[in-house]
Amino acid sequence: MVETMDTSDGGGSSRKDMEAKGMLYVDRSLLSGAIGMLAVWGVLSNTAAQSGTPLSARDSDPVKLGWMTGFPPPPDKRIMQPESDFFSFPKLRWTVCHIRELMLNGGEINGKRLFPETVVETIQNGGDKEAFAKAGYKTLPGGSYRSMWWVFHNSHGAFAARGVHGQTIYVDPTAEMVIVRLASFPTAKHAKMDPTSLPADQAVAEYLRED
Repeated sequence: MVETMDTSDGGGSSRKDMEAKGMLYVDRSLLSGAIGMLAVWGVLSNTAAQSGTPLSARDSDPVKLGWMTGFPPPPDKRIMQPESDFFSFPKLRWTVCHIRELMLNGGEINGKRLFPETVVETIQNGGDKEAFAKAGYKTLPGGSYRSMWWVFHNSHGAFAARGVHGQTIYVDPTAEMVIVRLASFPTAKHAKMDPTSLPADQAVAEYLRED
């Protein structure tokens, strides 16, 4: 069972009471970032249906397509909110790539703060490692889960949003790197992909650190 708690006025059930009842505590201050991620994953699950004729990774490159280039961008190259198609493919690639910057930059993008930096800090600190270990995620030893983000507790402090069939936003603050993967792996669970994908993500981060 999940219950949210607003800690600003001290009202409602205490965190200790909620945990004693087996409830999952979620501070509402963290939901500002999480709600956006829910929107992303909901759209990613329907990407194939939206895309029509499939485009290759090269053909759907936001830079090649000219999205949001120039000042101001031409009307046909703008991706605006609340227009309904800014989460449709291939515009989706530009949108997701800029949502990722919010987490890497502590909730700030283009000089504007969209949510408190403490949201990202709390996620990076992770959750209860002992409880996570009991859940049986064998490909994520030493990991934890916090506010819909998977925290790896590795030397780089990396964490990721992970959806089904390989969808991933992998954030490595130390390397100042974010990897966005729009995938359609046959198996929904990441356990089949982790033995290859996580070392690959780490290898890219280490390579960037060398530069």
